[in-house]
Amino acid sequence: MSKIKSKNDFNSGKIDSAQPTGDSHDLELLGLEGFDKCPAYYRKWSESGEFDDILIRDSMRPGLRFYYRLAQYISEAGNHYPTPDFMETGVGFIEKRKKKVFFIRETPLFSGEDKDHLTPRDPNLPPNSLPVGFPAIINSVIPTHYYQALSSPHCVITSTEAFSPTPVELEENSLLGRKDNRVQSIDKDELREILTDEHICDAVKKNHKQMALSSRRVNLTKENAVISAPILRTFPFYKDNEKPKAQKGAIIFNESSNCLEYFTGEEWRTLMWRENE
Repeated sequence: MSKIKSKNDFNSGKIDSAQPTGDSHDLELLGLEGFDKCPAYYRKWSESGEFDDILIRDSMRPGLRFYYRLAQYISEAGNHYPTPDFMETGVGFIEKRKKKVFFIRETPLFSGEDKDHLTPRDPNLPPNSLPVGFPAIINSVIPTHYYQALSSPHCVITSTEAFSPTPVELEENSLLGRKDNRVQSIDKDELREILTDEHICDAVKKNHKQMALSSRRVNLTKENAVISAPILRTFPFYKDNEKPKAQKGAIIFNESSNCLEYFTGEEWRTLMWRENE
C-alpha cells in the first residue's frame, strides 16, 4: 500500500458501486456504470440521477480516510430490495491508478451478514477476501461510536459540519487548524502558506518587546540595504583583557577606554572623534 498523508474526511452521504479485484484490500470503483450490475433498488436511483453528484470516486480526495459501509450481493442480486450476503464497516480511502479509481479497505472494524449482525473485528487482521464477480455498494457514513472515529493513531475528533464527527490525525511536528474550510493537521509548509511574509512582517512591526536572536549573523543581501534606528548600540561591553575573537570589520564598545573600537583583522583600533567645542 502506498503511503498517504495522515488526514481524514469523514464526509457522509456518498455512494459508489464497486467490484472486488482479488486483492483483499482493494475494490475498483465503477461509478454510475457499475450500478447496472447492482440490485434493482440501486439501478432505479442511479438511472434517475440521484447518484450523479454524490459518487465517492468524484467526491473524495485520494488518500483521505473516511468511514465506510460496504455491502456485497451474491444470492439475491436481482431482487428489488435484496439482503446483502456480506456487510462491513471501517475506515478506508480511495487511490487513483492510471485511469482507474480504487477503494482501499484500510481498517475494517465490523463485519457480518447484515447491519443487524455486525461483530467487531481485530483491526490488526487483513480484510476478508470478497468473491470476485459480484457487485458491491460502498457508502460513506458517520461512525456510530466515538471509538470507531479514533481508528487512526494520534487523532482528535473535530467537526466540519454540525453533528458530523471528523477525526483529524496529527502528523509529527504539526498543528491543528482550519484550512481550505477543513479542520486538519497543518504542517510547516501549510503554515507558511497561512503566515505570509506580510503577516510575519506586520507581527514584527507591532511587537514592542525586546527580540533576542540566537543566530551568529544577520545578512542583508539586497543591494544598498540599510539598518535604520533612532539609536544604535553595541552590546555587551568589553574591557581590555576580555575582547572577543572577531572578524575584520567588527565593532565593539571598550568599557576600559569608553571608546568604540573596530577590528582590522590583526588588531583592535580606536574609532577617533573630535571633542565638542
